[in-house]
Amino acid sequence: NLTGFKAQFRRIFDIEVALTAQEAREKLALKPFHVLLTDQRMPEMSGVEFCESIKDEYPDTVRILVTAYADINTVIDAINKGQVYRYIAKPWQDEDIMIAIKNGVDLAVSRRELRKRTDELQKAYDELNRFIYSASHDMRAPLTSILGVVNLAEQETTDEKMHEYLRMVEVSVKRMEVLNNNVIDYYINNKKQARLEVLDFVEMIDQTVSSLRYY
Repeated sequence: NLTGFKAQFRRIFDIEVALTAQEAREKLALKPFHVLLTDQRMPEMSGVEFCESIKDEYPDTVRILVTAYADINTVIDAINKGQVYRYIAKPWQDEDIMIAIKNGVDLAVSRRELRKRTDELQKAYDELNRFIYSASHDMRAPLTSILGVVNLAEQETTDEKMHEYLRMVEVSVKRMEVLNNNVIDYYINNKKQARLEVLDFVEMIDQTVSSLRYY
């Protein structure tokens, strides 16, 4: 059957055949395959079991199940456990097999392209995060220096108008500090796992009121 299948479709597709699940696994490890076509009745394990065993390791390879035993439980297992793309009953029509494999190849190519784009996007996102963190971290020292100079200037002048301008500068710098610290906190929190904890809102409000009391 394997020899006949390969002879029939070898001019259209690049085909590798395997007699057992172990042999198929060894071939999968050697190079990427777009489509895996497996019979339900095989030595060692069933087609559904084999599809299930490789779906995490080869997620982009499209799996097609062929069987003469078209019971509904096999179909459900194929879809749920093995994440099978198509289910073809024997005896098959050559046209059905060709269409299924061609569609499977297109889907596999799309999956790999999407995975590649996703990886590139994630890499760009990580680099942007690192840049933002680094830039925000480097801004801390200049902001602190500006506040220090503002404080010195306030002590050296008695001009009320100048004090007003310096207070405006101080307010703006402190706003920038808050924004800068929020960016750094976001980056740090984004790297950590979410942690659930109980919050005492009464205590939080009391602390906030207390910290602002003298303003």
